[in-house]
Amino acid sequence: MDKFTNNTFLMSALADGNEMAFDALFVEYYPKVLQFVMRFCREKSEAENIVQDLFMELWIKRERFLKIENLDNYLFISARNAAIHCVKQSLVYCDDESACDIQGN
Repeated sequence: MDKFTNNTFLMSALADGNEMAFDALFVEYYPKVLQFVMRFCREKSEAENIVQDLFMELWIKRERFLKIENLDNYLFISARNAAIHCVKQSLVYCDDESACDIQGN
């Protein structure tokens, strides 16, 4: 089975609530998405939280998977957006000099 067919099957099964499909998707994509998000974040734990939240959101809104045409694009764009949001929040937090001094920045 090629990657496109496999992803289409996984997305359909996931939309139906198949936990094994979610597990397969998680095992396939978590390491790749984590490495991608780590390019935006200073700490691995921060990147892990972002990616875990992304996958949790995927499970919660799994019915939308039937509308997704390209799983890779969807995951990496979602991860990028979440990472950028996290970076923006940390910049707002560090806009207050005393907050950055506490963190050692």
